[in-house]
Amino acid sequence: MLIFYRIYRKNEAGEISLIDNVVGQSYLDSGLIPAHAYRYAIAAVHLQENPSESMPSAWLEAIPDIPPFVESITMAGNRELRLIFNQVLPSRFLSPGYYSVSPYLGRPNSANSIAQNRGVQLRFRDEIPVIDSLFTLHLEGIFGHSGVPMQQLDYSFAYIPDLEAPRIIATVISEDRKQLQIHFSEELALSSAQYLGNYTLSCPANDPDNRIVAVSAMGIRSPSA
Repeated sequence: MLIFYRIYRKNEAGEISLIDNVVGQSYLDSGLIPAHAYRYAIAAVHLQENPSESMPSAWLEAIPDIPPFVESITMAGNRELRLIFNQVLPSRFLSPGYYSVSPYLGRPNSANSIAQNRGVQLRFRDEIPVIDSLFTLHLEGIFGHSGVPMQQLDYSFAYIPDLEAPRIIATVISEDRKQLQIHFSEELALSSAQYLGNYTLSCPANDPDNRIVAVSAMGIRSPSA
């Protein structure tokens, strides 16, 4: 009768070690170095047999993924933070509940994907206050696509005003082709966003008379909000 399995691990130097005896059909190894190759083999153990241990299986290679971590934190306007990670994260982490900033700010109102899904832009209800001490960003329950969790959960950053001009990051034409949505990299001032004179439409030769007749702002707060 089968009693248990022995799990063997071989590192990149070729050193073999017995790492555990298991009864179940799965095993989670820990304490590994990310991006280093490990090879595994198992052997079945029957204590009433002679020899009691079977020949080991073929070696199978596995390379642990690098844990997610935040590469940079920058301000975007006066209510938003841009977080850039070292890898693409699952879309489920576009939820404000995974993030909080102290002091004063707490959890953001929204979290949107940026940088081709390698980043998150957090928008807060209140303006980010000017303080002399550092802010702390806390993340909880975040892991990569392969299930490797974040190891560093707290990041400190200073108040550094956003000096980068807003950029157009996407445009969407409506189905009736009469409206154009413009998505910017950060929140805009309401008066500036809705001023018709700030926009110019250059038309092709086959549509020379087309023009912009109205501008409305969506998802933009007024300065008093």
